[in-house]
Amino acid sequence: MAKTGIKRKLKRRWGLSYFLIMMIPFVLFVVFAITSVSVVRSSVHKANRTVLMSVENELNIAFKQVDSLCEEVLLSSSFRSLGSVSPLSDLDRYTLYSKASELRHMLGSRNYLSECYLYSPSQKCFFSSLYFGSLDGLYSGGVFDTMVSKEQNAEFFGSYLGYTDIKDLSQASDNSSWILVLRPLSFIKSENIGDYCMAVLINVSELIPAGMNQGFNLMIYDEDLNQVMFTLRKDRTLDYVINNMDAIKTEGSKSINGSMVLSSSSSMRGIRYLVMIDESEYFKDLRNVSRTVLALLMLAVILSSIAIYRLVLRHWNSFSSAVEESGEDIRALESVESPYQPFVTSVSRLKRENRSHVISRIVLNEDPSLSDSIMNNIGISTVSDCYCILLAETSADSASSIDADLSSRGILCIRFDSEYGVSMILNAEPSAISDLGAVLDQREDISYHALSKPVMHVNEIHNAYIQASNMMDYRKSVFMASAGGEGYAVYSSAVSEIERNYNDPQLNVSLVADRLGVSIAYLSRCFKKNGTENISDYLTNYRIAKAKELLALSGAEEVSVSEVSMRCGFGSLRTFMRVFKASEGITPGQFRQSLGKEE
Repeated sequence: MAKTGIKRKLKRRWGLSYFLIMMIPFVLFVVFAITSVSVVRSSVHKANRTVLMSVENELNIAFKQVDSLCEEVLLSSSFRSLGSVSPLSDLDRYTLYSKASELRHMLGSRNYLSECYLYSPSQKCFFSSLYFGSLDGLYSGGVFDTMVSKEQNAEFFGSYLGYTDIKDLSQASDNSSWILVLRPLSFIKSENIGDYCMAVLINVSELIPAGMNQGFNLMIYDEDLNQVMFTLRKDRTLDYVINNMDAIKTEGSKSINGSMVLSSSSSMRGIRYLVMIDESEYFKDLRNVSRTVLALLMLAVILSSIAIYRLVLRHWNSFSSAVEESGEDIRALESVESPYQPFVTSVSRLKRENRSHVISRIVLNEDPSLSDSIMNNIGISTVSDCYCILLAETSADSASSIDADLSSRGILCIRFDSEYGVSMILNAEPSAISDLGAVLDQREDISYHALSKPVMHVNEIHNAYIQASNMMDYRKSVFMASAGGEGYAVYSSAVSEIERNYNDPQLNVSLVADRLGVSIAYLSRCFKKNGTENISDYLTNYRIAKAKELLALSGAEEVSVSEVSMRCGFGSLRTFMRVFKASEGITPGQFRQSLGKEE
């Protein structure tokens, strides 16, 4: 029962660990996919905006050319006289031909316009750049045969228009799209030419940027009539565009039914251009790649799950064998706390690797949950419930002899790492520890040591370590003061050198080391070991202290700030001001003023 429980727990823990590691690439892919879609969508908006600006520019030029053509016809005296001619038969054929030629000449300089017609519903006549005659002949003459039916011909040109109208001739012939702009001439100028109107053909296919595929559509929308006047493609429903026109005009760009819809105002009043591009055209390749990668990831998950199952099973077999080799009964195991267990194959190796970690945890981290049995769990057979901490500074290779000496007295020595030379947890009967201090004092290889008071529980070892380290720091300071200690002479000489020559601007750490005949690294180490601050800070603070003494002088003895900087070895007033303010938080002048206020 216990075996089944611990096996299930360990296999679940190991499997979950490997599964979480395996999920990292999958999560990264999802993040990458979301980021890619966002970037591509932003690029789509920019690309569509460029297309819209191009189409808008081309159409505006075409409509402006329509305006200029109507303007030129109105200003022409030969055309203006047509309003007083009735019927058309009063004009000879040469005059009619000359007017058609003049109209062709006007059209020739406007490359966006394919054909133009000047017609009058009342006089039932028309002129074009190539033909002239009655309105009935406009259809039979072959000009609109492939574009407009006979019924549409009567609808378009049979009555006078008091406003500009746009007729949609999409896909009229040769797979081209045409716009027929019908514009009355009477409302443009007060001096009109009767009921004559201008009909202009624009080939929209030539204005569309190259490379636009079936996913592209162009619409011309009349805001006054609230209807689509022209659409390049008729294979889609346009009602949803009209229904969402307010949102499109407000946002300028909107995704509707899988299409990106962009809107722009025309140069003609009340006319708006709409460009629609299928988003699927942009995201098609990305979706195909995403599907492929997702399929590969799912395959990887399946294969990885099989691999994880086999790996976890192998871990359990290794763990079970290692437990049996260590002499423990696997049926007695109820839980496993070590985080290293999924990645080791030997319980004995686990104990060796985990031993120093547990000892450091006992010494450095006070934990009320620790029990005395933790020593036995990491393979240490304790002598009693009494513990103390020994810290000592010794000569080289003395730690082993101290360990052997204490072991011969029945004391268990458990070594651990610390900032001191020899660091041990001592475990013995209280009587064996009581006179241990005198024994250590007699050893010549120990410079100084600290022995904590005995504690009777493993979770009190941390407090014993704090007590021993405080005692060790005090004895170290006493030892340094009395015996000098390592590098103490160098430290004292460096202090004397600074106090004598602090007013020399050239004095720095390198110069002090040269004058003492030692390296900068050794000088810094000695200064740090024997002093309370590093040598560079000591030099700066000493100069600041001397500067404050000079700034405190007043009356006849008062010294200028510039003079103070030179006397204290700062080299320049700017350096002195910067260093003083960084140290004291105020400028030298403010410091002097503060002394005056205190007085």
